[in-house]
Amino acid sequence: MLVLALLTGIGTFFNHSAITNHTYSLSLAIFFQLILFGLTLIPLLSYKGRRSHPSYDGGWYTIWTIPFALIILSFLGNLAALVIFLLNQFGYLSGF
Repeated sequence: MLVLALLTGIGTFFNHSAITNHTYSLSLAIFFQLILFGLTLIPLLSYKGRRSHPSYDGGWYTIWTIPFALIILSFLGNLAALVIFLLNQFGYLSGF
């Protein structure tokens, strides 16, 4: 599942790069980003590993494990790109 999350994060990077270089239209980029976002939800919702462990200094807080943190990071990156693309499509941003 971690590999799928990392691949969707890399796909989001290439999707953003392609849209800023005007390789294809914004509506096609939104379609691709929706697919990537849906694929990122799969590892996020089906992750069965350990999500956190106690702090190293014996404190009261817990720390996310690296695989779970990478899945969350990929999810947030995909969500941010999707929101930016949608805001640009509806005219609230003018970057592409």
